Amino acid sequence: MKTKFATAFTVLAWLGNWWLILWINFAAELSLLMHLVAIPVLLLSTAFGVGKLLEQRQTRPRRTLRVKSQAQPTPARVQLNTRARLQH
Repeated sequence: MKTKFATAFTVLAWLGNWWLILWINFAAELSLLMHLVAIPVLLLSTAFGVGKLLEQRQTRPRRTLRVKSQAQPTPARVQLNTRARLQH
């Protein structure tokens, strides 16, 4: 549950940062250099954040179905049937 909250918070923070920086970028009278720097910085930080989220997902232990042990003895009836088939 904690990781879902952290992921939701991360996504909301990321969206808020995009909105804020784009609003400042286009609402304020900034130089062309600022426009050319802000967008690549946003894209790089987004790629870095997505990489971190994917890395967290891959390190979580996955739930596995329990498999019955194959070391259980085979019933004698099955053993006899297999031997009979092999001889023919």
